[in-house]
Amino acid sequence: MTESSANLASLLKRRGIWIWLGLYVLGTIVARSINAYSAIGVIVPAVLAACLTLGLVLRNRSVTLAMVLISALALGAARQARMEESHAMSAMLLERVDKEPRRLIIRLLTDPEKRPAYDLIWARVESIWVEGKWTPARAGIRLSVAGDVEGLYKGDMALALAKLSAPSNFRNPGAFDYVEYLRRRGVAVTAWAEGPDRLVKIDSGWFPNPWAMIGQVRSNYVRRLHRLGGPGGTFLAAILAGDRSGLDPEIESVFERAGLSHLLAISGLHLGLAAAFCFFLFRRLARLFPRLLLRIPDVRFAAMATIPPVVVYALLTGMRLPTQRALVMVLAYLFAIALDKSREVWNTLALAAAAVLFAWPAAYLEISFQLSFVCVAGIIYAAPRIDLLLSRERSEAAMELDRLEAAFGVAQEGPTSKIRDYLRGLLIVTLSAQAFIFPLTANNFHTVNWASPLYNLIAVPFCGLVLIPVGLVSSPPIPLYQGLGETFLHGLALFSELFIEITRKLVDSFDPSILTPPLPGWAVVAWYASVFALLEGGLIARTGKIPAASFGFRPRVMSGALIIMGVLLFAVSCLGFRFPPYRLPEGKLCACALDVGQGQSILVKGPGGAHILVDGGGFYRSDWDVGKGIVAPCLLNLGVTRLDAVALSHPHPDHGKGLVYIVSRFDVGELWLTREHSDLSEAILEKARARGIPVKFLDADSQAIQLGKMTARVFHPPAEHNGGYNLNDRSMVLKITAGDSSVLLTGDVEEKAERELTRLFGPSGAISPGALSSQAMTVPHHGSGTSSTPEFIEAVSPSWGLVSAAGADRTGLPLEAIIKRYESRSVSLYRTDLDGFVGICLEGDAARPITFE
Repeated sequence: MTESSANLASLLKRRGIWIWLGLYVLGTIVARSINAYSAIGVIVPAVLAACLTLGLVLRNRSVTLAMVLISALALGAARQARMEESHAMSAMLLERVDKEPRRLIIRLLTDPEKRPAYDLIWARVESIWVEGKWTPARAGIRLSVAGDVEGLYKGDMALALAKLSAPSNFRNPGAFDYVEYLRRRGVAVTAWAEGPDRLVKIDSGWFPNPWAMIGQVRSNYVRRLHRLGGPGGTFLAAILAGDRSGLDPEIESVFERAGLSHLLAISGLHLGLAAAFCFFLFRRLARLFPRLLLRIPDVRFAAMATIPPVVVYALLTGMRLPTQRALVMVLAYLFAIALDKSREVWNTLALAAAAVLFAWPAAYLEISFQLSFVCVAGIIYAAPRIDLLLSRERSEAAMELDRLEAAFGVAQEGPTSKIRDYLRGLLIVTLSAQAFIFPLTANNFHTVNWASPLYNLIAVPFCGLVLIPVGLVSSPPIPLYQGLGETFLHGLALFSELFIEITRKLVDSFDPSILTPPLPGWAVVAWYASVFALLEGGLIARTGKIPAASFGFRPRVMSGALIIMGVLLFAVSCLGFRFPPYRLPEGKLCACALDVGQGQSILVKGPGGAHILVDGGGFYRSDWDVGKGIVAPCLLNLGVTRLDAVALSHPHPDHGKGLVYIVSRFDVGELWLTREHSDLSEAILEKARARGIPVKFLDADSQAIQLGKMTARVFHPPAEHNGGYNLNDRSMVLKITAGDSSVLLTGDVEEKAERELTRLFGPSGAISPGALSSQAMTVPHHGSGTSSTPEFIEAVSPSWGLVSAAGADRTGLPLEAIIKRYESRSVSLYRTDLDGFVGICLEGDAARPITFE
């Protein structure tokens, strides 16, 4: 055997599972790019069987190895083809989408997930009622039910009356691809049921549903935790049972700003802490039975004994997808310990990834999968190196003395030393994890928190040593034990409230979180290269040992070169924040309408680079945060991290809900409001005052405001009015001018306000004749028939218009008659329902549209 073939054989032996995993993923990618999923589903399994049979028959190691690798490609393609077929069957339901609810027979694939205003169910449609008969479907569906669904669990069959709809994306720069997110789950259609009474459970047969029994236990457990009351009870329900339905959004915001959001979602951290607690407990118990240790080492016994309680804990949390992935990883590591393979950590990680990807081939595209495995990989690689870099230098004689003392039991570590070592290890693990997941969090959550390792140093021990262990021990509903358990849980709830309050005060006094644009690909590569260079350079400097492929460099030269390279690459990666993936043109007045569905959010950029955001979108029937989920990612992908002014035209949810997040998180120069009071405007005002943002209440008598090279003038509402205006008619009407260019932002004004504006500021205006005239305008009230009177359009005389609406097929707006009214006056309209994010850049009498699709 040649040296090269021997090296290859050694590589395959040590890292064969990684090669197999890479080929499996390649097979899934090929299957995703080919639409002939039916052929793949038939042909590929045949190829798979033939490869394995050939390898076994020939009994040649090389041939067998080649066949195993080919089988990885085939298996990946076959599994992905099955998912594509599921999506295609779901897409067939699109033919049944209309405005009337449909009767469906569904099988629940998950327990109902509690949301603030509705319950979410992932289900499979078994049959649909069409033309007087039940038609088989076997299609995946995402079902939202208004209210709380009780008595239905995973595996149950139900008769549902729900309205089907085709999912769509918010088409903004850097927007989350919701349609692709559903496709990865084999879903092409969503559904909405008006209430839990629209779902009726169907008897599923002779055998009881085991998932229903588990779901009932979990529901009782969640109710038990919620009965503790206050934020402490809801916090315990989140970290012990995975139920965030009662959690105050303000608490979620505090933990997000502190970089502790992972504590509120059951993930690898929670299962890992639970496993560590059980492992420690069972290992201590094993040492009480010397005869047992003669048969099996305490470590292997503890690993095997830890598996059942960890599985039970995962079941109690609802077994959602992130929990399932975390459970696979924890079980893989426990089995590795039980089989005395704990040193094969890289292969164990690959095995866990293979198990997850076999169950769900597209999981690698999910950010939760990426975070989990990149985090663990970072800990495996970086933690030992950081530990060595932070360790004190000691002489060989001193280390030999330590070994002798440990061997004879002379030296005993005190509690202080153990606590110090625990905190040191936790800090090292946290730093390792944060270094590797930083680009992922920056690109997907647009937040950088430099103090997150310190906050985790406080929070993780509290959860790992107090809340989770004591919570799990207190949870079993044993009659003789229940009273003591309830006492423990009440105590934990009080401790949780104290923990929440301390975290809130720390974040309020020092908020280290920064909103960031996403990093481009080259900056992500530079970041990881800098981490590797700095760690390896530091390791060489610390140990004086260099790799074999060092090209003859001395250790000091090699370490110095790597450290300098790492610092330069770190600087290069940070420069990536200066290069957002999208940019608005410079030196022009640009007005852009964000795609926020049936709502409005307008971004204006001046020639000098100043930015004004007018309105932030929102939904009437949903508490989903449009500001966090749509507006903020769009602004950050455009490179906008500072808003010189934020304005609320009027306090309707579809215009203002998203501004609560924007005002609380962005760098805002001023907040502009009318004097209309509502819970929404008060919430925005409260956030602004808490952050020290100057607030201006504007009306038609207010002075024009200069922002850079832009001038903003308010024409409406009047400073004093005798009533008679509805809230739409009291919208702020704002004209923004830069040089010879101008745009009029009209909010939701209707006919009455339009007549008054025309009377005062039209061509023959009583106050400022011709002041309304603008080159561009936003079409009032989303193109409703109550607005856009011919006289008002003539008074503005625009050449271009922006329409913010969800589309006539969804909400009836914009009306075709209103569109024709503008077109008859040669006004070019750009619509979010047709174009997604769309804008107009003005320069004198010229303009050009902006789209990013």
